[in-house]
Amino acid sequence: MTYAFNKRDILFNPASLTLKPNESNFAKKEIRYFTKEEAALITEECGRKYSTGAPVYPYGDAFILALHAGLRMGELIGLQKSDVNFEEKRLMVRRNAQVVGKRNTDGSRASGRTVVLSTTKTFSRTRNITK
Repeated sequence: MTYAFNKRDILFNPASLTLKPNESNFAKKEIRYFTKEEAALITEECGRKYSTGAPVYPYGDAFILALHAGLRMGELIGLQKSDVNFEEKRLMVRRNAQVVGKRNTDGSRASGRTVVLSTTKTFSRTRNITK
């Protein structure tokens, strides 16, 4: 708005009447990490198998990977085979998956959802995780 006002594209900057929100009005969220004991319990539960040998949680290994690598769920879903280097024991987080509502060609909402891949939130766009 300031740019448009300075260029004389608009006569008045309506944003100049707004006030910045006071930071004291926002509750600070404290990040709580799992303890080693909690992580061990989660890992054990995710790896549990039925007596037949079938996993109780079909995506248990994915949850264990997310837990120990610190992956967000969208980053985990966005992983591809080419992101894993077994020789160097390195995982490259390059993309993020988001589930969004479908749209028609005119931009209006359509029924259903679809997965969209985008870049990660990090500045370099790639995060390397090594063992």
